[in-house]
Amino acid sequence: EQMGFQLSRKSRTARTFGTVVFFTSLALVLLAGVVLLVAAVQIAQTFAMLVHERRREIAILRALGAARSDIALLILGEAAVIGVAGGLVGAVVAWLAATGVDAAAQHFLADVPLLPSGFFVFPWWCGPLSVGVALLFCVAGAAGPARRASRLDPATVLAE
Repeated sequence: EQMGFQLSRKSRTARTFGTVVFFTSLALVLLAGVVLLVAAVQIAQTFAMLVHERRREIAILRALGAARSDIALLILGEAAVIGVAGGLVGAVVAWLAATGVDAAAQHFLADVPLLPSGFFVFPWWCGPLSVGVALLFCVAGAAGPARRASRLDPATVLAE
């Protein structure tokens, strides 16, 4: 077009379709970001409740000589274990669901011409990435409650 040529009708349709696919992909990425943000807030709320419910245990640990960093590392370690476990379960469930959908498509859509061999393709790095993202958001969500737990005064908590 910039050189003075006209696009065919098929090319204009392909460009329109490409634009629609781009904006749909962008909307899905933004939605995924919002979901991750909400998940991080929920993780922080869950760990805040966990710290609140276990403040007597934390105060006893502090009274017995545990350092503030020990308490923070304890909470962050729990978050890391939960994040890794959640990421692994999520990756396995996603792979199993995709494999099931591909198998069902091969069975029920066998007569459709030009059917791809699979609708889902997971590169090797998707599994480690999902575990890493889950780990990152769990630890980030637990950072505030871990800091709060490490600052508990054992005398005040045990006097309650």
